[in-house]
Amino acid sequence: ADIAAAVIIEGASNLRGSETTARQRVKDALDYVENNGDELQGLVSLDRWKDSGAARLRDILEYWTGSPHLTPGLQLKVEVKAPWRESVASCDYNNLRAHTCSDTIDVPMSCFELGTQASKLGKAMFVASMEIGFGDL
Repeated sequence: ADIAAAVIIEGASNLRGSETTARQRVKDALDYVENNGDELQGLVSLDRWKDSGAARLRDILEYWTGSPHLTPGLQLKVEVKAPWRESVASCDYNNLRAHTCSDTIDVPMSCFELGTQASKLGKAMFVASMEIGFGDL
């Protein structure tokens, strides 16, 4: 199943672009995680590393929802957050917050700004999924 197809954007009023553009950014970020293992491998310890792009996506899905499985009809929410202080403004893994009870991930709006590459969001999502510990399950 396609994770990106299940994504909906909330808080789009915080963006200069459209919800469609934000959905595409999330899709591109997930594609980056799936297809660029060589660039991601050094971001986590070797004992947490997974060679399979599909396994890396399952880790992100589990971070996001609490389950590595994409069930039919599931809506994955991306809540675009305006920064409420400078330290949470950057597109970094420590500024992403997953809420598994509502299948929502809070993402700083800087991850969607022009000039920010989808790979930056992909790296943030990947590292966040490893830091929370779901990658060990």
